[in-house]
Amino acid sequence: MASAYAIAGKLGCRGVSPRPSNLQALPPPGCPSYPMYSDAMIQTCVKHGLQAFVQPRLDVFAEKLGDVVASAHAELRELERHLEGVEGNLFSRFANIEVNIQMLNDGARRAENRERELNTR
Repeated sequence: MASAYAIAGKLGCRGVSPRPSNLQALPPPGCPSYPMYSDAMIQTCVKHGLQAFVQPRLDVFAEKLGDVVASAHAELRELERHLEGVEGNLFSRFANIEVNIQMLNDGARRAENRERELNTR
């Protein structure tokens, strides 16, 4: 795994070096013996570098996802319109079938009544 210094260097962060310069090699008295950059600075640099690397890809992904969602919504609206038309046709056909059944029922009753009348004579 790459060190934070290597990552920071690849991301173009300046002032972050795995080796202190010659001036930093011998710190003045009373100063700490470690370099003056902090982990927070390295993390910030890495964060900004990764964000610059990832953000454009996320933007492209968001655009493509938006296109897919818009296309799905358009197809859904088209399907709803189609189903409304089919539903209207089915209701009219069911109404016609109900009328035909009622006519057949009336005809069967009349036929039964005629048959009874003929049988009673």
